[in-house]
Amino acid sequence: TKDGKLYFQTDETYMWTLQKRTFEQVKYPNYYLGLDAYSVDSAFEWVAACENLATIAKLLGSKEEYDELKTKANFVREAINKYYWLEKEGFFAPALSIFNQAYCSPHANVGLSPVWVGYSDATGEKIKTNLTKHMEYLLKDNFLMRTTPNVDIFSGMIPGMLLYNLSYLNSHLAGKAYESLIKCASPS
Repeated sequence: TKDGKLYFQTDETYMWTLQKRTFEQVKYPNYYLGLDAYSVDSAFEWVAACENLATIAKLLGSKEEYDELKTKANFVREAINKYYWLEKEGFFAPALSIFNQAYCSPHANVGLSPVWVGYSDATGEKIKTNLTKHMEYLLKDNFLMRTTPNVDIFSGMIPGMLLYNLSYLNSHLAGKAYESLIKCASPS
């Protein structure tokens, strides 16, 4: 959009959990989170894609394309920080309604996404705070994560996403995440 917000892509396997959270925790007006809502996850992926394509353009000697892609990435990154970062909560809102209402509940698939998709330098303070807050709200005693505070189950990706985030940040907790991942992984 003209202000740098992006819609859901339509392939988010976690959408039902985001909607379940919406109707149980957000006070009226409680707007349906559909494909017309704005997604921080789409924005993370957009920035990562633009930055990686910019690297390729630079390697190929295309300065004009490099500059254009970096400009686009920075534009969406600014929108992420402006519209989705919840300073008080310490994490990125997973979505905005069509009326720009932020959904202020942590969501594992989205909260673990920035590092997972290569959105940001993992040494950034917002990225560290985002992960810490998601762990605070969603991590269970067995070192697996709820999808949301109200959805106790998780999609198959969350244990791997948690391990990747902790490993990338060189956290001493990565070993516990690895053990939990192995316990819940299927033989396939």
